[in-house]
Amino acid sequence: MARIWIQDWGTYGEQTLICVGANKKEIVAHLKKTCPKSQFLYCISKFFEIPKGCDGCFWTHYNPKYRGSILWLKKLEYTPESISVLSHEVCHAIRRLLIEERNMHNEVEAQCYQTEFLIKNILLKGI
Repeated sequence: MARIWIQDWGTYGEQTLICVGANKKEIVAHLKKTCPKSQFLYCISKFFEIPKGCDGCFWTHYNPKYRGSILWLKKLEYTPESISVLSHEVCHAIRRLLIEERNMHNEVEAQCYQTEFLIKNILLKGI
């Protein structure tokens, strides 16, 4: 069964759509129900694709009026393999949203705390 929810980033005011076991059609249907006229729905419908053969991906879309992100996981279980994929994708999220977008290259401790925050909260909601 697909699980989809918005994960808040706490301190940084970001939000990421977490999608576990969902295909693009299910993601778009969820967004049509929760935010039918959003730029995010348009961007997902038009630009987002789940990579073939991957167990997870992190995707962002930015333009001057809007930015949004998705962390997609094929599955989320309490296994080393599944938690490893989650950790890998959270690292991409931290890199993109904190290091590149917020220019926090030297804020290593903040990056570590945010990594911990995201992994813990995604596991708590997703398992």
